[in-house]
Amino acid sequence: MNVNLLNKLKDSKLKKELLVIYSDPENKRHFSGIVESIINDFVLLKYIDDKGIIDGYNISKIDDIYELSTNCKYARRLIKLFKKIIII
Repeated sequence: MNVNLLNKLKDSKLKKELLVIYSDPENKRHFSGIVESIINDFVLLKYIDDKGIIDGYNISKIDDIYELSTNCKYARRLIKLFKKIIII
């Protein structure tokens, strides 16, 4: 397991940051969420859809994650949408 990636996931959980997670290096397929739990080789995320709405949970094997981002343009846009929904 990638220790650096695991540490980023743990740090994100503590900060309750929204993550954009990439799981397919060939087509940049991604999903977004907030880390709820890390158990053994898996991460449980509160899934945030592309409209900023919580849409269930996602369980992913940590070894299947090849990249994650917390401050990309897409993440910042989702955070703005998410905050607007929470306020309303």
